[in-house]
Amino acid sequence: MLVSMNFGNIIKNTRLKRQETLHQLSMGTDIDVTLLSKFERNVRFPTNEQLERISKYLQISELELKSIVISEKIVKEYGVNGTTHKAIQIVSEQLAPYFSNSKKRTP
Repeated sequence: MLVSMNFGNIIKNTRLKRQETLHQLSMGTDIDVTLLSKFERNVRFPTNEQLERISKYLQISELELKSIVISEKIVKEYGVNGTTHKAIQIVSEQLAPYFSNSKKRTP
């Protein structure tokens, strides 16, 4: 699981492990180098379409990346505080029926 790192670090570290430049990542994802640089520096968040292309190109779970981006957006928008924590607990409770129903459907 990639949760211990933020989105920008994940794509940068993966790119560097593959010994690729931002230009190569740009060519492989059809996303502008400047925009990719902003993603890596956590200045901007990708759209869902951009996230899908990055995920496919770098062979990283799209579900993991989307989850990380959503969590980072929440923290950026609302901060790290008791209210945000309580809101996440409420969302978790609201999602519980979804997860219990999906478990019933799997053999």
